[in-house]
Amino acid sequence: MLRLADEKDEISVVDDQIGSPTYAGDLADAICNIITKERSIHKMHEPVPIYGTYHYSSKGKCRWYDFAKQIFKINNINIRLHPISTRDYQTSATRPLYSYLDKSKISKTFGLKIKDWVNHPAIRI
Repeated sequence: MLRLADEKDEISVVDDQIGSPTYAGDLADAICNIITKERSIHKMHEPVPIYGTYHYSSKGKCRWYDFAKQIFKINNINIRLHPISTRDYQTSATRPLYSYLDKSKISKTFGLKIKDWVNHPAIRI
C-alpha cells in the first residue's frame, strides 16, 4: 500500500473481503515459541497431543479497504481511496470473501499471546 501511495494519486481496494492482516515477524515468533514448547514437552515425556492443523493470524478482522485506510492514516498519507467489490477487481487469483481464521487451538495449546493488527507497529513506515 505504501509503495502504491508513492506511485499513484488514488487507489482502489476491495471492500467485501474480510480477513486478518498479519505481520510476518509475529508469525515467525509464534513458530519459534511453538518449536521451543514442543521440545520441552518431549524432554519431559508428557503425552500431550500437539500434532494437527493450527491457524495463526493477528487478532481482529477487517475489510481490506479498512486495512488500507488504517495504513494511510497511521503514516499520514493523503490519498484518494476507493472501495470496490471483488468482482470489479481484476485478478487471476480467486480469493474468499471471508478468510478470518480461528486461532483458539494454537493459542490454547501453546499459550500464545496473539497481537491485534490495529495500530501494529509493522504497518508504519
